[in-house]
Amino acid sequence: MVKTTLYMGPQHPMLHGLWSFKVDIDGEKIYRAEVRLGYIHKGVEKIAETRSYDGFMPLADRGICYASAFTWGSLYAGVVERLYGIEDQVPDRALWIRTLLSEAQRIASHMFWLSAWVADLGNWTGMMMGFRDREFFVDLLEQVTGARLNYNYNRIGGVARDLPDGFEKRTEEACDFLEDYSFDQWEDLLDKSDIFVLRTKDVGVIDKEKAVRWGYTGANLRATGLKVDVRKYDPYFKYNEVDFDIPVGIQGDSLDRYTVRMEEMKQSVKIIRQCLQKIEPGPIMYEGKLPRKPAYDEAFFRIEDPRGESAMYLINDPEKNKDHGLMANKHPYRLKIKSPAFVHMSSFPMLVTGGKVADIVSILGSIDLCTGETDR
Repeated sequence: MVKTTLYMGPQHPMLHGLWSFKVDIDGEKIYRAEVRLGYIHKGVEKIAETRSYDGFMPLADRGICYASAFTWGSLYAGVVERLYGIEDQVPDRALWIRTLLSEAQRIASHMFWLSAWVADLGNWTGMMMGFRDREFFVDLLEQVTGARLNYNYNRIGGVARDLPDGFEKRTEEACDFLEDYSFDQWEDLLDKSDIFVLRTKDVGVIDKEKAVRWGYTGANLRATGLKVDVRKYDPYFKYNEVDFDIPVGIQGDSLDRYTVRMEEMKQSVKIIRQCLQKIEPGPIMYEGKLPRKPAYDEAFFRIEDPRGESAMYLINDPEKNKDHGLMANKHPYRLKIKSPAFVHMSSFPMLVTGGKVADIVSILGSIDLCTGETDR
């Protein structure tokens, strides 16, 4: 065996995401791999201890994952509302808006993933198509929030502002475009491509038992055939009032991970249409006065992020806050963030070992990573 060590990344500290892989190869075959993380560790959890509960809200968007900023912001709002005991008093309209925009964010995130992945595989047409489709839903998010990436739109007890005039029509047009035109184009471009199937089928396989042991969630877990989705089994916001299916794969390879995410976008369109039908006029913010102190000492909240199950565990400890010179009930003592991407990135050596060097980009892209969320 002739051993060669291949180093991949990091490229440059100004880039949005940095990681490094050390891959030992014999010819084209990989027999050992190592992943190195932490190049852009931001200390977001520690920063939360020095911010007030509402003061951390902008960082929940921009400090974790910009590709799915809305879902992280709504996750943080949800855990603080649960800590303060006002979860059941958040207005219905605000919850419907969060549900609708979470699905718009899911489509935008999946299209971002798809564009980057197919570009790595050499398909530049697919990259342009993905950014074209993503633009429809980024535009919708911008029309509501005023921003295209980092929204700072969620509030403890609701959302910052109501949906603008004409939003329903523009949303229907975006959904119509995907259903009537885009999804068929993607099928023609990728599903019917022998080259794409060759690069993804039976590549990066992980079975359901191993995926569970690793802690997989989201589309990467569902690609193995397991029907697990937080929106169904622990519903939050208004997901218990909408109907949708949980797409699953067969063997957990790169092709299955692609197929599941494409089907998820179709289900997101279905959810968005139901939100538009069921949302009713009303307040968008908790109308009472926020209690002077949290109702509970700790709270846990989880959501189905585009990359999997994301969760936050929040601890309020007035006495320990005083010991640190902080105001007793105004700051969290501890915020623990659970990132699905961290688990998936950590499993990279297991996925690529035994494969070929050319498979690295196919496998890595198929699990949909966000380094900012991983390092947080």
